[in-house]
Amino acid sequence: MIGELKTKMYKKIIDKTETKEIKGFDINDIDFSKCPKWMSKERYALQEGFFWGSENVNVGERNKAMLILAATYKNQGFSEDHALRLLEATAELQAQRTKEEIFSTERLQREIINEVYSPAWKGGIYPKDEPLLVMTRERFNIVDLDIIKLDLVKINDVGHEFASYAKNIDKNTVKTGLKSLDDAVLITSGMMVSLLAAPGAGKTSFANLFVENLSKTGENTLYFSLDMYKNLLFTRLLQKYSGYPMQRILNLYKEDRPDEKLQQAYSDVIANFENVYFNFRSGPTVEEIEQEIIAYKELSGKSPKLVVIDYLEKVKGPFSDATANSGYVASRLADIANKHHLVVLLLVQPQKIAGDPSDELTSYRRIKGASVIEQDSRVIMTLSRPGYNPKDQSRDRYASISVVKNNMGGLCQIDYKWEGVTGLLTDMNPEDKADLKELRDEIAKAKAEERNGYF
Repeated sequence: MIGELKTKMYKKIIDKTETKEIKGFDINDIDFSKCPKWMSKERYALQEGFFWGSENVNVGERNKAMLILAATYKNQGFSEDHALRLLEATAELQAQRTKEEIFSTERLQREIINEVYSPAWKGGIYPKDEPLLVMTRERFNIVDLDIIKLDLVKINDVGHEFASYAKNIDKNTVKTGLKSLDDAVLITSGMMVSLLAAPGAGKTSFANLFVENLSKTGENTLYFSLDMYKNLLFTRLLQKYSGYPMQRILNLYKEDRPDEKLQQAYSDVIANFENVYFNFRSGPTVEEIEQEIIAYKELSGKSPKLVVIDYLEKVKGPFSDATANSGYVASRLADIANKHHLVVLLLVQPQKIAGDPSDELTSYRRIKGASVIEQDSRVIMTLSRPGYNPKDQSRDRYASISVVKNNMGGLCQIDYKWEGVTGLLTDMNPEDKADLKELRDEIAKAKAEERNGYF
């Protein structure tokens, strides 16, 4: 039934567009078989010069077309010079087709290249609903199957898929490696899970523990480490296994004399993260993240179990407003988790008023950005360190994970022993629990005294 609906929808669009007259362009004067795989047909048509300049009634097509192409080239990693050469060729073709004055190299450099390749560029790569791209699809009868795709399914189909899902629930479940947390929270494929914590609280350390645990069980993870230089991340991992401070690790390698313990740590990192595939590119779009997932599936023949995004605000969106971007990115990542049957772990920042890592977060309302992040996350956890104090690190020995949203079960708070150098989280003994209670009582008393003194 769904297939018939799609066929009818496709035919209806084709029938409608075949009657459309295209004035000014010979639509047969293009060979879409030469369109690069990384470029959509409508962008290829623009590259071939099929758009009007300012002398035509469609004022602004030329500038917009050049901006779209430049952004596309930039997204593909083309240099400024390479992009300029391609735009020059497009300008020549466009002038030939429309008999308009050619868009000069000087203007291309000043109005297009300098803007798109500026660090301040926030235009992205232009979404499919950009008016000029829509118009170009109409001109050339290009049918975008993604746009007309129907996502309707019958309950019978859902039931069949559920039976398979439930039968393989163990395979569909993702374990963090913290038994008490895994017993309390069910994390399965199709979920987006958000981890909320102040900068420096240990979000990345938690993510590292998560992916390491999966890797050891033979499961694969795609790790988009967008906030940390790859060599610094590797140093952090060496810290975990050696227990050495970062400076000591760097000095030992600088002097080319890593000791036996550090060499063993290196081997452990390589072995325990064998099934983790990292992407350190700063500022990818959600579309690029999904392409990485698809490419990995095609190359390896299997799907990743987990995708880590460290962190939300490092992912580019199509909007200049940060809140709108965060909402768009979160929504699309939730779709990716569902579509590709995997878990997305999204690291998110709290609002500034939430305080530092010592402030215990007990509500997902503290998430910075749009409320859609809260809505699209099936599980939201927070991470804090009650003893965090830059002036006195002697009691920074504990971390608390609070499950503040859980569509699959109840809420809870679980305390752990925290090792700052290694980033390890371990279960607490009775002495640890007593010390943490005393610490919390002291903090509560100090805050009460501060409030009383203020008033």
